[in-house]
Amino acid sequence: MKDLLYCFLESKKAAGYKYREEERMLFVLDKFLNTTLSQEDPVINCDIVRQYIAKWGNESDTTRMHRLSLLRQFCLFLSFDDPRTFVPPRRFMGIKRCVFTPRILSRIECKKFVESCCTFPNSYNSPLRGIVLGTALLTLFFTGLRAGEALRLTIQDVDLCSSILHIRDSKFGKFRYVPISHDVRDRLFLCKEKITQKIGNRNLCDPFFCTSTGLSYSISALRVAFKQVISRSGIAIEGNIRMHDLRHNAAMLRMLLWYEEGVNLEAKLPILATYMGHKNLLSTQKYLHLTKELLIP
Repeated sequence: MKDLLYCFLESKKAAGYKYREEERMLFVLDKFLNTTLSQEDPVINCDIVRQYIAKWGNESDTTRMHRLSLLRQFCLFLSFDDPRTFVPPRRFMGIKRCVFTPRILSRIECKKFVESCCTFPNSYNSPLRGIVLGTALLTLFFTGLRAGEALRLTIQDVDLCSSILHIRDSKFGKFRYVPISHDVRDRLFLCKEKITQKIGNRNLCDPFFCTSTGLSYSISALRVAFKQVISRSGIAIEGNIRMHDLRHNAAMLRMLLWYEEGVNLEAKLPILATYMGHKNLLSTQKYLHLTKELLIP
């Protein structure tokens, strides 16, 4: 089954899908199938699917939906050669994807978040953690980059002279330029300077947001830092706030600035869509959540 999983992964990548997180999930699926499938006749049937989709600990239905969706794609791939393969329906076992309502910060909360990022402390074992991850979160907040896009930035991608970020490996494989403000540029310059003082000069292709060993930080490490920044900021959170909500906040802040400048917002939407790396305006409109708190200075 390992060879078939590899062929499936390669077919998806050849079709233009990144499949970064999915590749990790396929590794877990491979281990599961190796211990579950019959060696004599390794066919994925309904019972096998039920076992794999069963809830693991306290995981959410959204996580289960991700596993179901990937397994369904793999089963469709297998069914072309072996029609006995069970292809689960999209909402198999009643699993539904949770619809998240993004948490839009008020102006006061925005200031608290920025201050918390700027004062995020290093740790004894990670002497660059505070400045690097704090700056990375500020970059997400002010630019609307996806977390993976920010962490994949190399030194040559961050043009501090022109105040431009070069996004080379986006979700849809599209290259784009993202402008940054002078404040964000200055913070990125400080971050780069602190890293150089700690580990010396680096190559242009090295990750911009790196650890004290020069390696790129993981998304999980950035997510932990985000939770800590929120906790330190004193922002009252009812329910849950996701790191991805920073992308929603960035879109709203950009539109609010244009609104206060008195420009034609409808004419600016395509520009915002380009900044955020969207394929169409409909995707961008989903990120616009104007609130009363934002409109009040």
